[in-house]
Amino acid sequence: MEQATILEDTAPPKLVWVKPLHQISIVGTMGSGKTTLARYLYSRYRWGRAKRGVVSVYFQFEREKIDVFWETLESLDAYYAYIVIDDISFSLSRGDREFLHRLAKIRHANPSVKRWVVVTIMHYSRATLPFIRQSHSKILTSLADPEEIEQLRWSFKLESLWDYYDVYRTMPTSHWALFNWLGNIFITRFPRPRRRCWDIVVSGPECV
Repeated sequence: MEQATILEDTAPPKLVWVKPLHQISIVGTMGSGKTTLARYLYSRYRWGRAKRGVVSVYFQFEREKIDVFWETLESLDAYYAYIVIDDISFSLSRGDREFLHRLAKIRHANPSVKRWVVVTIMHYSRATLPFIRQSHSKILTSLADPEEIEQLRWSFKLESLWDYYDVYRTMPTSHWALFNWLGNIFITRFPRPRRRCWDIVVSGPECV
């Protein structure tokens, strides 16, 4: 079984981003740092790219604002788009499936955007598991219940989940996260980003 590498520093290793679309799922309980981690990953993604060519869009999921969300994406004037969809815990109704299906084709939403990163933030439930599996990278920011390990083993490997469970239960407020980044599995702490505001907000807070 594959164990996770536990990194003692406060930054993940160099991250590779899939082109033209990199999907990331961040899963954890309330207050475990999911949105903060998404903002930190944006600072990593933005580094070294032309400032005017990178735009972040934050959407705290609301069904009545889905049309506004898509209109915002269609009007972007950027080469790189970093999209964050927060609190996307679904029941997998018909409307939810349609949104997820359209999200998988997001790279066709705007021809001026050549590179997309889509981050979905959710509380863990069986309804969200199919979307976790289709993401290129998966991240856990909490694991307090060992019963969840069996359901997540297909995305994070069993031994790595037990490693993370031991780390999280001893330091639950220290922002330790379990990464499966394109098959590279590691446990690390993530720092708060220096700049903590989004470029465009469809709904929700401007800063985290």
